[in-house]
Amino acid sequence: MEQAYATGARSDAALAGLIGKRHYTLIEFETFDPFPLTRRIRIAVGRAYRIVRRDDDRVFLAPR
Repeated sequence: MEQAYATGARSDAALAGLIGKRHYTLIEFETFDPFPLTRRIRIAVGRAYRIVRRDDDRVFLAPR
C-alpha cells in the first residue's frame, strides 16, 4: 500500500476515513518512525488511536 499511495496509484482517503471512525480494533505497524504510510493516514491514526504496546519489532495501537 505504501508504494500505491506514494505513486498516486491508489487514494488513501478510504483508509483514512475508516481509521477516523475507529473501524479497526487493533492496528499494527512494524515501525512508527518513520511512519510507513501517508501523512493523511498518520494524522488519522494519531487522532483516533493510541499506542498500547511497543516492542523491538512492532507498534500496536488501539482506539482512543
